[in-house]
Amino acid sequence: MFVNLNYLNLNDTMRRIQSLFFLLLLAFFSQAQNTCDCQENLKLLDEILSNNYAGYQYKKKTNGIVLDKLYNELLKEAKKERYQNYNCARLLDAYITAYEDKHTNIDYLGLRHSIGKMSEKEKAALFGIVAENKYLDSKQLSRYLEELQRGIEGVYVNKEDTCIVLEDRNILHDYIGVLWNTHQKYWNRGDVKFELKQNSKKQYDYFYYDKHHSLESLRDIDISINNIAGWRKIHVKSDSLIQEENRFPVSAQKQTDSTLYLPLQTFDRSYKAVIDNFLDSNKEKLEKTPNLILDLRGNKGGG
Repeated sequence: MFVNLNYLNLNDTMRRIQSLFFLLLLAFFSQAQNTCDCQENLKLLDEILSNNYAGYQYKKKTNGIVLDKLYNELLKEAKKERYQNYNCARLLDAYITAYEDKHTNIDYLGLRHSIGKMSEKEKAALFGIVAENKYLDSKQLSRYLEELQRGIEGVYVNKEDTCIVLEDRNILHDYIGVLWNTHQKYWNRGDVKFELKQNSKKQYDYFYYDKHHSLESLRDIDISINNIAGWRKIHVKSDSLIQEENRFPVSAQKQTDSTLYLPLQTFDRSYKAVIDNFLDSNKEKLEKTPNLILDLRGNKGGG
């Protein structure tokens, strides 16, 4: 975590930044949920801003009611257990972003520099704790796809990932991108991959979680109906994702001892992980069978 402020008293700032840095670093590297006092970190960030940020008084004068309300709401959120780990950074980022000054920001390091020392079991356990999950079953998805064909909400793809973007208004976001299909390790269906919050400029602040769940953010992005920071909206029939899912995982069928039959109804990039997993699990069978029939009838292509 590195706090970057404009026009500061450097000596005093470095002392305060170091205090905030080591408080959060301790929580990140300990991997414990209760070692980080998020409320104290939020108070410390506000103190850093009030004592060192040259635009603090001006921002308070012009937008103080909104900033004070947000700060108090974030303090309440900071009591919750899910923010007593490195998720605290999300609240800190929400507060500093509200000042709408692109020269005032938090650069978040997350766990990138420590996960190399973790076992796969430790990584999976930690990422399972920090990820926010909004479970969607097939019935819910069907309803969403019926309703979410207009505006920002809907189905979006980015490389091999598919997200359902839903309106979900609270102090942190107005919309969330929930994973439906993903090729990424340590990510699961229902995990919140990104968040959008509209600002006073009628643009959006975009909060995104990378492959290791580290927080990144972009400010003042313009959202078109068909594109969100590289996520491309696709128009699908009501049950097409569910129907495709019900056809997977596909099963290889032996026609003879020398011939294997494999139907593939889609090459859509959102199913790359499913197809890859199927091929991996049948690798030995595929290698030992000399002939392979790929049935592509009804396959509309894809990525």
